[in-house]
Amino acid sequence: MKHDKRDAIVVVSRVGFDTLLKDGSLIEPLRGHQLIFINSLRTSPLPPQGAYAELHLIELRQCDDYLTDLIRTLMTRHRVAQVLTISEQDLTPVVFARNTLGFPGLDTATATLFRDKIAMKSALRNSSIGLPAYCEGANDTSVRDLFLQYKKLVAKPRDGYGSQDTTVLESSSDVDTFLATPSQQRSGYLVEAFVKGDVYHLDAVVRRGEILFSSLGKYEVPPLDFVGRRWAGTRFSNANTSLHEEAKRQLLVVLQAFHSCDGVFHFEFFHDDHNLTFGEVAIRPVGGGVADAIYDTFGVHLMEEHVRIQLGMPTAIGEPLNAIRYGASLLLLSEAAGVVAGYKGLEGTERQTLRRINYHYTKGDLVAPTRYSADSLLTCSLASSDAQHLDFDIQGICETAGVVLKSTAKEDNSTRGYA
Repeated sequence: MKHDKRDAIVVVSRVGFDTLLKDGSLIEPLRGHQLIFINSLRTSPLPPQGAYAELHLIELRQCDDYLTDLIRTLMTRHRVAQVLTISEQDLTPVVFARNTLGFPGLDTATATLFRDKIAMKSALRNSSIGLPAYCEGANDTSVRDLFLQYKKLVAKPRDGYGSQDTTVLESSSDVDTFLATPSQQRSGYLVEAFVKGDVYHLDAVVRRGEILFSSLGKYEVPPLDFVGRRWAGTRFSNANTSLHEEAKRQLLVVLQAFHSCDGVFHFEFFHDDHNLTFGEVAIRPVGGGVADAIYDTFGVHLMEEHVRIQLGMPTAIGEPLNAIRYGASLLLLSEAAGVVAGYKGLEGTERQTLRRINYHYTKGDLVAPTRYSADSLLTCSLASSDAQHLDFDIQGICETAGVVLKSTAKEDNSTRGYA
């Protein structure tokens, strides 16, 4: 048996193989290595045959010991050089395995700050960062006191992703229902005051405490307000606004409190006319198709930078981009359950700012009403040097494009078009 003498890299991920592609090819840092993929059972698309030495599908929740043992076994067959975390939900088990097996990277205490929302905010209590009032979900008295004071709360998994399993508590009965859940289950939740204002996101590449690249975006639709919507998404820019500068300053304050100076960071916060309030921060590229749109707009591939940092490689970012650019990522949502019969109003249109369309569902797929960004039917990436031109194309897409759904009811063979 001929042994492959190349170093092997283990890639652990809950997101699809396409996130590791740049212009249709595997990102440069991974080329020339044996690749071993450990994917979630729910990952799609999976790596194609020929792209890996081994492929393993496991449950990536509460898998610290199992994942560590699996990688230890892989080390008996391959010369493993590093274990990569790709998405947010695989961060904790990967860091645990790396620390246990002696690979370089984040320590578990720092990784916890980027995953556990209670630990995250506790670490910032004595900083200059504005935080919403919060408590642990298992503390009945604190939850009721918060509701009496703020009248509207948000309960979210302390290690959750996006807005999944997040609930708004806006009545006494909502609070009673939440507190009726066994306290052991509620211990996995953070409860905090509902913050009014627009939701922004700063996406940045940081090396040795210096921000090499950043863009500031605003979600057009709040992450908890997808029901009944046809389009959602974000617009972003590298324009040097006062809010952009303040967001960068606050990100560096957060990283200093976390003793972290290298990474690709996704920082979400709330902003009204007067205040900037911390939401959360993740050490990974932004999701929801936004990373693709950032690459199309600025030429910065956040996933490649994320991998380069973990492999100890230099950045691929060149000189700072002085020209102001504007970008957007649009998500087409499903308002009803049905079978995808097709899409309309996208292909063949002359929209100069439209860079790519990624279809998540194709003809014949069954869909349900969209609840989270991960449920979107497709994402559109747009980029321009002219903000008005970008806005014009976004308006045109949202007014004319959509999905055609066929009813799932046997007695109803009609189709419904959503524009």
